[in-house]
Amino acid sequence: MFKNVIIKNKKNSQSLASFLDFAFAEYSSAIEMLQAAKMTDNKKLARGFLNHSLDEFKHTNFFLKCLNNLKIKGEVKKNLKFDTKLVYNLGFINKNYFLFDKYSLSQFCVFIMINESQALKLFNKIKKMNVIKNIDDKKSFQNIILEEKKHLKEARKNNLLDEQYSELLEDEKRHVSLSD
Repeated sequence: MFKNVIIKNKKNSQSLASFLDFAFAEYSSAIEMLQAAKMTDNKKLARGFLNHSLDEFKHTNFFLKCLNNLKIKGEVKKNLKFDTKLVYNLGFINKNYFLFDKYSLSQFCVFIMINESQALKLFNKIKKMNVIKNIDDKKSFQNIILEEKKHLKEARKNNLLDEQYSELLEDEKRHVSLSD
């Protein structure tokens, strides 16, 4: 996931429409992972990026399914639509470059770790809001949370990356505290 999605509160129908933003974010992440798999010379790393991409595409489909269920119930506007061109227009993917092409491998991986961590926090928040009502969807969502944890754990296997990630998280916490 490469752009933050904001969840306000469960009474706000706009927060339910965040499922569309999640779909865009997961889709753009999948595209970025495909590019990384294509560009790396390391076959094992390419396989990891490809598997991560497949997970992100599954997550995209899940959020679109949730959004569609909310449309059917009349809880979100029916005009909310997923259009792949919007990942560029809304800034989920940069029109000029892919992240893997612009950044070093370690910078790219740290960026992924931060975004996986943010996604995990947001997904746990959604889980607590209890806006997903269908039992099968709840199970699927729990699996997505587990996959996000797995992605984060895999990225943290590299000690150097974990140190950079920890430093960046501390810096982000400082920025957040200054903005309060």
